[in-house]
Amino acid sequence: MGAMFLGAAGQQAAVGGEREKTVRSKALASLIRAGVAFSRNDEPLARALLTSVAKDFDSIEMRLYAVATRRRLGQLLGGDEGRAMITQADAWMTDQMIKNPVRMTAMLVPGFPDSSNSLDCPRTR
Repeated sequence: MGAMFLGAAGQQAAVGGEREKTVRSKALASLIRAGVAFSRNDEPLARALLTSVAKDFDSIEMRLYAVATRRRLGQLLGGDEGRAMITQADAWMTDQMIKNPVRMTAMLVPGFPDSSNSLDCPRTR
């Protein structure tokens, strides 16, 4: 799912998820909203949503989603802080036998550009 998809369809999916009123569905809806925000060049909102949703995933023990979300946040932040988040996420995923953290993140946290270089940041290249 690319950034271009996350327009009206992404908003509809997010609203549908929020109707379920569970932490899990609200977190997944916020993840979609973060991708929509990024596609609309609203990086501050995308970062805020990713920060919040990572904590939500932690609270319901959805560790892979939390780690992938923090990896994506690291890409947005860039710099030393962002690289550290990416490195930490990649190490955790590798320990879980995930062979390609970039692709896993793309699947779980859609709506952001990806790169074959796992430390590339979407807006800072």
